[in-house]
Amino acid sequence: MAISLLLHDTNVKRVLIDPGSSVNIILLRVLNEMQANDKAIPKARSLSGFDNSSVFTKRDIVLTTFTEEVIKDTKFQVLDADMDYNIILARPWLHDMDAVPSTLHQVIKFSSQWGIRRIYGDQQASRNYFAWSHSDMTGISSEVMTHKLNEDSLHPPVKQKKRKQGSFKNQVIQDEVQKLLKIDSIREVKYPDGLANSNTVVVPKKE
Repeated sequence: MAISLLLHDTNVKRVLIDPGSSVNIILLRVLNEMQANDKAIPKARSLSGFDNSSVFTKRDIVLTTFTEEVIKDTKFQVLDADMDYNIILARPWLHDMDAVPSTLHQVIKFSSQWGIRRIYGDQQASRNYFAWSHSDMTGISSEVMTHKLNEDSLHPPVKQKKRKQGSFKNQVIQDEVQKLLKIDSIREVKYPDGLANSNTVVVPKKE
């Protein structure tokens, strides 16, 4: 979920709320634009991602966040890198705010002396960085995601019997295939020796 946030004395857009992250992050270029770099304290730290990759931050900084009249001094790790978001607000900020985020409803709720306050997500910013339809997924590099059939010469493929689908499931399959063909996400290939698993399993999508 992306929001806008008043930080220090600057209204910062493209702020990602990420309950899965353990540290708050601000980009070095954002800090420079805010002219607050002199407040940073040199301190090296290694951060690991879910894919075991690592990035290094070299500075810490404490900046004041202003959220619906609630003021908090928030510690950030300064990252000199390129990413789509200017700031990542993680669990420490959420816990300090006693905030509960809902990605489903695109809102953050937290209590204050004035009652329950809400911060609504910037849906336009979210649309810019997430895929909402098949057509939003064009141009994905094969280095990011690809599907391959691994074959072993010692174990030749065995063609399975064609499994009949009901009329409704068959229509769902045809619709999805046409969507992917239309955006060149898949292409038709022929395997005369059969496939290890050629039957389609249809799983209902949860709303």
